[in-house]
Amino acid sequence: MSYTNRLIGSVVSVSFMLVCTGNRVSIAQVAGAPPQCKVVSAKASEVTITPPADELPMIVRSLSGIWEGTLGPDPLWLIVETIEASKARVFYGGSVSVSGRSYRARPEAQVSPEGKLQWERSDIGKYSLAIAGDQQHVTGSFASSLGYGTSSISLTRCTLK
Repeated sequence: MSYTNRLIGSVVSVSFMLVCTGNRVSIAQVAGAPPQCKVVSAKASEVTITPPADELPMIVRSLSGIWEGTLGPDPLWLIVETIEASKARVFYGGSVSVSGRSYRARPEAQVSPEGKLQWERSDIGKYSLAIAGDQQHVTGSFASSLGYGTSSISLTRCTLK
């Protein structure tokens, strides 16, 4: 739902989102619909996002969905396909890895009640992410197990084409 108001010759657009919490529905103002993804290489046919259970805390439920941004200077995308109280199935990838090739993986991640995701691949390193208060951004870090140090991660919610 959106509302447009003309204000001294300019157009201001405000979007609203219905937020369902148990038996209650409220309207939350948001800055607009998420933009279309630009770096996600997964196709819609490869992705199944299962809506999270209503019993989960809102901060955990808000991790569900599609995210893109950067790991250090390199593109990174993340899709949280399913999420439960203590685990999630994620699908992620990027255009560059230490091998110089693109990569994709679909590991199981650990979930904390504070809205944090964490998974580790012993061959490359550990990912640690947390959702921001606006529920439109995820930030965190990647600690390499190959001696490359730690890189920051910054992701924004987006939608597949």
